[in-house]
Amino acid sequence: MPAQSTEQPGLPRVLAPLAAEHIPGLKEEDFEIMAARHKEKDFRQAGALLYLSAQQARRHWNRVREVILPHTLYPEHDDLHVAEWMLLHSACCAAPVFELIRNDTRFAS
Repeated sequence: MPAQSTEQPGLPRVLAPLAAEHIPGLKEEDFEIMAARHKEKDFRQAGALLYLSAQQARRHWNRVREVILPHTLYPEHDDLHVAEWMLLHSACCAAPVFELIRNDTRFAS
């Protein structure tokens, strides 16, 4: 049986590993820190949205990166790839992040 292609039409080849990797089992706190980092790039401000210190927010964010990035074969320290993964999976794995951004007053603009 031939291997299934993970490439999506129109998607740059470099993003294919991100698009192919669905990450089940993310927790509510993972979605919250992703939404907070989407809204505020600074850990102090992102943490304040969640009533966390900057150090706690950074720890939660690092855990999210450790969960997502090894599956994609990208460097674990790359925040940009987490953001790209979130966008590519906005209708599935990361849907709760965008639900929080739309409906939770902590993340309203």
